Amino acid sequence: MTPELSNGQRIGKYLLTEKLGEGGMGVVFGGVHEGLGRPVAIKVLRGEFSRNEMVVTRFQKEAEAVSRIGHSNIVAIYDFGRMEDGSLFYVMERIRGETLRQRFSRPPFLQPEEAVHIFAHVARALGAAHALGIVHRDLKPENVLLEPRDPDLPLVKVLDFGVAKVRDEDALLGGSGSAGPAALTRAGSLLGTPTYMAPEQISASQNVDGRADLYALAAMLYEVLTGEPPFGMGDMRRLLIAHLQEAVVPPSQRARFPFPPSLDPFLLRALAKDPAGRPPDANAFIAEMRQAWGLPPEMRATSVVMAAAPAPPTLPKRKPWWAIGLGLGLLCLGGAGIVAWRMRATATPNQPPSPPVVEDRHPLLITAQQALADLLAGDVQQRRMALEAIGEVADRRSLEYVVEAFADNSPAIRRAAAGAAIQLARPEDQQLRTALGQALRDSSAAVAVDVAAAMLRAGGKEEAEQILLPALKANSPGVRLRASTALAEAGKIPTAILRQAIEEAPASTPRAQLWAAYVSLYRLNDAAFRAELEAALAGNNPVVKLAAAQTLALARNPKGLLALTALLRDASDPVDRVDAAAVLAKVGDVGAVETLEAALASDRPEIRARAAQSLGRLAESLPDLEPIAAKLKPLLAAAAPQERAAAAAALVSIAPHLSARRTP
Repeated sequence: MTPELSNGQRIGKYLLTEKLGEGGMGVVFGGVHEGLGRPVAIKVLRGEFSRNEMVVTRFQKEAEAVSRIGHSNIVAIYDFGRMEDGSLFYVMERIRGETLRQRFSRPPFLQPEEAVHIFAHVARALGAAHALGIVHRDLKPENVLLEPRDPDLPLVKVLDFGVAKVRDEDALLGGSGSAGPAALTRAGSLLGTPTYMAPEQISASQNVDGRADLYALAAMLYEVLTGEPPFGMGDMRRLLIAHLQEAVVPPSQRARFPFPPSLDPFLLRALAKDPAGRPPDANAFIAEMRQAWGLPPEMRATSVVMAAAPAPPTLPKRKPWWAIGLGLGLLCLGGAGIVAWRMRATATPNQPPSPPVVEDRHPLLITAQQALADLLAGDVQQRRMALEAIGEVADRRSLEYVVEAFADNSPAIRRAAAGAAIQLARPEDQQLRTALGQALRDSSAAVAVDVAAAMLRAGGKEEAEQILLPALKANSPGVRLRASTALAEAGKIPTAILRQAIEEAPASTPRAQLWAAYVSLYRLNDAAFRAELEAALAGNNPVVKLAAAQTLALARNPKGLLALTALLRDASDPVDRVDAAAVLAKVGDVGAVETLEAALASDRPEIRARAAQSLGRLAESLPDLEPIAAKLKPLLAAAAPQERAAAAAALVSIAPHLSARRTP
């Protein structure tokens, strides 16, 4: 039985407000997060199913699958847990609207613009899932929610990944057994809704992939056009045989309203019995659907701005290398953009203009880059913090700042620049490689190791190895760790050397450095080290414990994810909580993103800085950046340079996405 729940009752930090619906396996309540006031929906599994290991695993895999995808067109899952009586629940985004079934069952009929909008957004959600090896397998009109946005087209959300198939589970979760979803969906089990089920799914094939979801999506579009699915509804056995054997009647022969005849061949192709005959992926489905409706291909415009020697802003004079400025962007070709100019005080006159820059002009980008320029024209501490923030955010728009930094004679600045270059460098970065080569020749032995590690990332293997290989025998364990991490990552030394360097690392080793070594060794598939990481989760060293949990969680290892979730909830040190949230957010945990946002209001500058950097690194994956940008902008005026640097680097990463998402 479902536990007795009623309005006003609490489940964890959520207050129940209303009952939204009930199904065979559980009940869904409306609720609100008591601390944040955010409305949510809470799905509670019935008691008898909460004791069924198979069902519990499916229920948990749905939460894990959705969190892993983290797409704006998928109903987000915020939390997951057990009630006191053992019943499982998860908390998800509350969507106020109607299902696709309700929409196409009422007049007026879906017009091309609305139909393409809805089905394209569903396809994008599926494409994001398929990219991670996750197949929904129960797509139907009831699992698509539409939230009105007057006067715009509706917000589209896909839900219910409860029977999702996760392919290549070991690769996704880092497991080694077969007790994942592949075992749950073994031959002989039939999961899904027969009305929309692809033939290969009916035959219980172990090779079901994303094209099964596209078949279901096409069956739903067929129903929109004709008023009924391709083979009708009713008797399950008849439906299954029809999907396997019967030909699809062209939708134009059953049309309930006029539509382009070109939809016939598109839908017949998308409903092919053989998956190879269908559109190969979600993007192809969208392109072919638009063409069938007679709509033009989707276009994403980008502005090109020609640099025409803008005058750099006046900067405070100081004796070493920086006199950095940021030129204001020029309006060109009717678009907007920005060209960043950095000039040394000793620069050669009549320097040629920069090449064209493809960029999207946004006021925040100008403001953030100016803030970085100001910091990079400051004292050693400010310059170092700016470079460290650039490395943490890892946005290549700031690569030129890093290139310039290698001309600084300060060892602290060169090491910070090298750390940033390790995150940003690519083999095609010739200008960076030149700067790294000069820095290698001018740096002390200790600094040269960091510069060489960056050089290895930038493609300068021979120069880097001349420094890194001898450093493996250095007296300093920190130097040995940094050198072995870089060489192991490049496949130049056996994993045993890196393992030894990790074991010899002192307790004072910086967290980021230890974590980088752990991740490198984990990526090299050292099975024994993976077991050691899991064992470290029960250890007493908080730095090692956190690094182990972060490494395992990045590989979607369940033990690592659980350990980080526990740290996020229980850690006494807010730094630990922010670091845990940063990794959980990276793997799609929406609640962790909220933790990072909340940390921007901390009373400790270092906490605000860490949260800002983490959010900046997530810019490409977060669906709603406007409120985050609004919280980051005031930090540009903070007293602490660490905080200003973190906010500036984060906004440089975030601002272009704000423009891109506004562009029709």
